[in-house]
Amino acid sequence: MTTQQWQAELARGDAINQRYGLGAYAETAGTSTAATTAPLRVVTVAADGFDWSAAAIGAGVAFGLALATAGALMALRKRRTLAHA
Repeated sequence: MTTQQWQAELARGDAINQRYGLGAYAETAGTSTAATTAPLRVVTVAADGFDWSAAAIGAGVAFGLALATAGALMALRKRRTLAHA
């Protein structure tokens, strides 16, 4: 980054701060600041740590996709055989 580019970035940042009242341009007289962080969410996990129902659903979806792919490939193969006959 050249010196000229660096100075342009600083000027841009300063203009944005001035436009939105940030940094040195923030009004602090008579105002209070509030925390903007969201409260933390606590998640508890079962002792075994593995959800067998989710695993079964995933396996079922994978098996269904495999069957659909095999069926599509068989249909394409048969279609090509009939087209060349």
